[in-house]
Amino acid sequence: MIKLTFILLFTALLPTQSPAAQSITLSGNNLTYKEIFSAIEQQTGYVAFYNKNVLQETRRIFINAKNQPLGAFLNNLFKNQGLEYIIKEKTIIITRKASPPPTPKSVTNYNVTDTVPYLKGSVSGEGGTRLEGAVVAYQNTQVLTNANGEFLIKGIADNTTLVISFVGYNTQLVTVRKNQQTVNIVMEVAENVLDKVTIGTGIFNKSVKAIPEQQ
Repeated sequence: MIKLTFILLFTALLPTQSPAAQSITLSGNNLTYKEIFSAIEQQTGYVAFYNKNVLQETRRIFINAKNQPLGAFLNNLFKNQGLEYIIKEKTIIITRKASPPPTPKSVTNYNVTDTVPYLKGSVSGEGGTRLEGAVVAYQNTQVLTNANGEFLIKGIADNTTLVISFVGYNTQLVTVRKNQQTVNIVMEVAENVLDKVTIGTGIFNKSVKAIPEQQ
């Protein structure tokens, strides 16, 4: 009895071979992961542990390994499969790689390299003069043109109608498409504006209301 106890204790204290000391020889086409894990267990004694949902999106693979270290074998096995593993004692624990967190974006600024569609436009008067401060209204929102008469609209819906207005010019309606990237708008001077009024030797612009003709 004492001799048997000594043998069991001596066996338990023997060092377990590390994964680096284990090797795999396996060749086959269209193999499933379950078949591969079974071969690993038979050749090395290492058991694969995983949730059944982990392998749902994996595909059958081709393997041709000869006396390949277990660690290198597993690295090649899970490459480009979205899986990762750790080895704890004689168990290979397999999990799905966590998705990287999304890159934070500013809620106030964006640029033209965004994946969200954008529309860049310009507003000009007759003769090509860019109009600063023109109002571009759409979907209960409005923007003003900058010093160059330009505006930028992000995430515009398909067949959106832009309403463009500027003092002394007729209001214009322009319909744009969802994937349209540019629009150039030329405003027309309102008919009830007198372009030039001459007084003495001076010439200046003046806006007046149209006077109805006498009946």
